[in-house]
Amino acid sequence: MKTYPEKHPFIVDITADYVVVDKPAGLVVDSGKTDFPSLTKKLENVLLSRGERISKWGLHPLHFIDRAVAGLVIYARKKSAFSELQAQFMDRTIKKVYLVKTVRPLKANKGLLVHWHRKSADGKLAQIFDKKVDNSKRVDLRYQHIENNIYEIHLGSGKYHQIRAQLSHEGSPIDGDTLYDGSNKPPELIALLCHTLTFKDIKTGEMMSYTSNYKI
Repeated sequence: MKTYPEKHPFIVDITADYVVVDKPAGLVVDSGKTDFPSLTKKLENVLLSRGERISKWGLHPLHFIDRAVAGLVIYARKKSAFSELQAQFMDRTIKKVYLVKTVRPLKANKGLLVHWHRKSADGKLAQIFDKKVDNSKRVDLRYQHIENNIYEIHLGSGKYHQIRAQLSHEGSPIDGDTLYDGSNKPPELIALLCHTLTFKDIKTGEMMSYTSNYKI
């Protein structure tokens, strides 16, 4: 697995409504009111250093990827933009494509994985089941093999640690993901990347597509 570059946000695109950022692995997206380093805080510093204005409403991520995962994140720069982009997420018109490298190959080169998902009692892990159990929700993802145990992933649902837990359940854990490979130690980085984001620009209606600069 390749390591990732230095830990600072790389701005892929910026408009009056949103910022698209390429997040490095090892950095949480948002740490709230704590002093813990986060992508949000680092992005704020970068924008201020460039003379960009940050409104009183602040910067708000439209979606989250795990600390150990690299890739693209969209931030809204104002409340109205957040609402409009959030509606695209709810309608599933915003498309996210992930790349992942597994320790072992999946049973087929392409397919659909359907399971039942719930969080563990302490809320720190995702649990995957072949049949519905108490408090579980149906989850699914489609995968396509590219090369050398690298797969393209399209989520049909978006639950906590879904890709990581589903692949581990299938006997093909993600490279570097000790959390779902028999260890309780959270990994610093894993071979999972939010590779591509496609969504509609709020003002122009144009479909915008972005690709991460990070590699698996």
